[in-house]
Amino acid sequence: MLALAGMVAFTFVGTSCGDDDDDAPAPQKQEEQKQEEQKQEEQKQEEQKEEQKEEQKEEQQPEESSEVDLTAEGFSTWSDWVNGEATGAAECALVLNESTGQPYGDPSVNNYIDLTAYKALVVVASDGVPRFLLNRDEAEGQDPDHLINIPNNADQSAAYQTVTENEDGTKTYTIDLAKIVEEKGYAHLHAIKGANWAEVTVVSMKLTK
Repeated sequence: MLALAGMVAFTFVGTSCGDDDDDAPAPQKQEEQKQEEQKQEEQKQEEQKEEQKEEQKEEQQPEESSEVDLTAEGFSTWSDWVNGEATGAAECALVLNESTGQPYGDPSVNNYIDLTAYKALVVVASDGVPRFLLNRDEAEGQDPDHLINIPNNADQSAAYQTVTENEDGTKTYTIDLAKIVEEKGYAHLHAIKGANWAEVTVVSMKLTK
């Protein structure tokens, strides 16, 4: 009887340990795991392709540039030529569509408006040539080391100004403020006058960011 009981127990234990229908054979598990990893890799590659497409779309879209009028607002007296703080509003000429020797700014070329945050100053003139005076860093500073004087200074004109003839007979004068800031550290506009002390008719004065 004891021997028979032992045999029954042995048979029960053997059946319990060996009968596991939930476990797939090892090769089958490895194949399923491999397929799952391959599926995840393919999904990851698809996501990367989509991201690349979005990036290419963004690169192809032209950068929007906001444009505003150049006004007398912000034209000020300052505590220092370069790194000063505005100490008050200053008188500022602002003349459009009229022949004048001073379409913008301070005749004495002392006070200024800080245009450091802008990319370009765009002036359209229908008659005459505008003269741009920027970045004076000392009283009565006239030479190129202390004043940007376009077009009087040929080197500065070549470096910072682009002139375009328009179909309506006007000309567009673009001052590259971003380049001035890159090289000088700031862009302060003191005045726009008529070149060679002549008069100029300015149609518009714009700033682009």
